[in-house]
Amino acid sequence: MNAKRHAFTIVAAVSRLHDAGYGRLRILCYVKDGISAWRHRLFASDGFNPDDAPGTFLYSLPGRSIATGKNSRAVAAHLLKAFPELMQAAQGPSDDYAAWLRSLLVQHPGAVFEMEEPEHALVNGWRVKSPFFGERPDDTFAVHFFKLLLDRRNSLSGGGLGVDGEKTVTKRAAAYDAGKISPCPADEVFALARRIAQ
Repeated sequence: MNAKRHAFTIVAAVSRLHDAGYGRLRILCYVKDGISAWRHRLFASDGFNPDDAPGTFLYSLPGRSIATGKNSRAVAAHLLKAFPELMQAAQGPSDDYAAWLRSLLVQHPGAVFEMEEPEHALVNGWRVKSPFFGERPDDTFAVHFFKLLLDRRNSLSGGGLGVDGEKTVTKRAAAYDAGKISPCPADEVFALARRIAQ
């Protein structure tokens, strides 16, 4: 199985687990460095907030896979065995998220899925609204800015934010944590990051 197909199969395995009674299971995933490497994280949440929830680490395909198997059924079985605490926390009835994810899989077989935000996903590069559209449970400065810093800084600046940029990130995030500044909408965070990176 090639990396692209494997990445799709992991998302399909999550949908299988929804049907098996793990309705609180969520997947965070995105493409990194071309179509040969993905990041995947599974976590348990009633919404879409991975920060304080039981979850897995991020893995890259094809070098280190979050799960192995020849099909989505085998991958789902591997996930159940590999992450018992997560799966226990993810138990619950299927919800709108589960139905939405299934519809994406049916409508876009073999697609590249990128799901990083609560309000939308990217399917082959096209934005698709999620059940959490308009609700940003994790819309805080620290979450979005550090995600950008760690995952996207090279694509924004061509080589990282640099020492001064990273000092600015650290200083502003500390101010947020201390309650001295208010949470910023994600669009403002990304605009600030671009200014720092220039």
